[in-house]
Amino acid sequence: MSNTYLRREKARKCPVHTTILEVATTQLAEFGYFSKGDVLRENSLEAMEPAVRWDYIREFIEADYGIELVPLAQRFFDTVGKETHRRGGFTVETAVHRALYPQKYVAAGHGKRTAGYCNADFDNGRFAVVRLQHKREMLNGVGKAFNKFSEELAKREITQNALEAKAPPEATIDALYPNGAPSIPTPKYPELLEDT
Repeated sequence: MSNTYLRREKARKCPVHTTILEVATTQLAEFGYFSKGDVLRENSLEAMEPAVRWDYIREFIEADYGIELVPLAQRFFDTVGKETHRRGGFTVETAVHRALYPQKYVAAGHGKRTAGYCNADFDNGRFAVVRLQHKREMLNGVGKAFNKFSEELAKREITQNALEAKAPPEATIDALYPNGAPSIPTPKYPELLEDT
């Protein structure tokens, strides 16, 4: 059975998910963020990674503590603990880079995968602002897609109505032969049609 069939109620009681939830909340309280990989390594559960429902873990933490978590990309965890890091041939202070370009660390868009989560209040809420901007852009995109879809439906309906208006009347025997239908000729060799 795949992990997609694991229901929330069962995940809440699952010992693996309970352990992961405890470690994640501990790291979140201590640092303000947690890495999925670190949480699994701390409990020697790396082999269980495909079976862990991180969406449930996130929902449980948000519901239990009344906070919102922001998904973080691996880039964030690569720079954690470093005063400086190399970026484009230059040495950049990590804190300054994070403050100026928080969108590079939030797992949203351009193929960035979620490597962990941080509290929305972490780092003065910079990541939360980026997350809200991304949600707004997604909603705008959905609105634009719906408008485009509606326009296409309207065009198809107009085209369909135009085709129906230009369609020739149904071809009936009377319409094809106004002077009456021709008679069906009798076969030249009726004996061939009989069963022998």
